[in-house]
Amino acid sequence: DLVAKAFSGKEGLFTANPMGQMYPSPGSGSISRHHKDMFMFVGRMLGKAVWEGLQLDIPLAPFFVSRILGRTCTLDDLKDLDGTLHSSLTQVKRYDGDVADLCLDFTVTSHESLGSQVIELLPGGSQIEVTDENKAQYVHLVSDYKLNREIREQVDAFSKGFYEIIPKSLFSMFSCDEVQTLISGEGDGAFSMDDFKSNIRFGGG
Repeated sequence: DLVAKAFSGKEGLFTANPMGQMYPSPGSGSISRHHKDMFMFVGRMLGKAVWEGLQLDIPLAPFFVSRILGRTCTLDDLKDLDGTLHSSLTQVKRYDGDVADLCLDFTVTSHESLGSQVIELLPGGSQIEVTDENKAQYVHLVSDYKLNREIREQVDAFSKGFYEIIPKSLFSMFSCDEVQTLISGEGDGAFSMDDFKSNIRFGGG
């Protein structure tokens, strides 16, 4: 199955979090300069499978599902990507001492197509010290980069293909857990794709 193969991680398009849930690899551009077209194709194929009620054993990371649904992810979602980073940023946010003692600046390490590189979260970020006054901004910017910006191209391409098959206006009403139920059948089984299509027909008159 092409979709399952693409999500396996062996093709370099997707990678897994520690829970085995899949999300786009930040370094997918190093696999092919056509990686966005590949993501669009996979999104289209997954959308077709969901539309036809075919269940696939593909667990998606909740933050990735949120992005497909057009929602912006925040610090709380980071635990589904990198639990260690989530814990570290939470500690920074709640740090009782002088945050300047931690010797942090407004940079983050990226693992995009060109390999690991240091990204400035603000202009001149490598020269901006994280302090008690700006630590909330630092935590927000790191979370935003990792969850929303680092894989934006991949998510946008995947979503474009997915919504060529499934109406976005109606699909966006689902929660992340409900989307996973539609994909793999996991969950409480409270609804099905047939129910979804019935809503479309009802909504369309």
